[in-house]
Amino acid sequence: MLVIFISGLTISPTFIAGYSLVEGQAPVHRRTEGMAWLSSSISVEVASGSAIVGHIIDASGARWGYAFAAAAGLAAVVSCLAGASRLRVPRPADAPA
Repeated sequence: MLVIFISGLTISPTFIAGYSLVEGQAPVHRRTEGMAWLSSSISVEVASGSAIVGHIIDASGARWGYAFAAAAGLAAVVSCLAGASRLRVPRPADAPA
């Protein structure tokens, strides 16, 4: 129960950081598209993760469901670290393109 509570507390800051990252990285004329891609990917991943972990829990129990969630979190960290070198310093919004 405590893990679920802590996870809930971390969701909003994670979304804020993600949307801020997209806002800073996407060109002004494509910012809405970037936000839409982020929203869509979050929705697809939450839905597919729920479906997959539901089958895992039914087949093997809750312990393996938590293991799947931990593995998904680790994959997210690795993905972020792998892509960190591609980030650019955002320029001010009023600077000429």
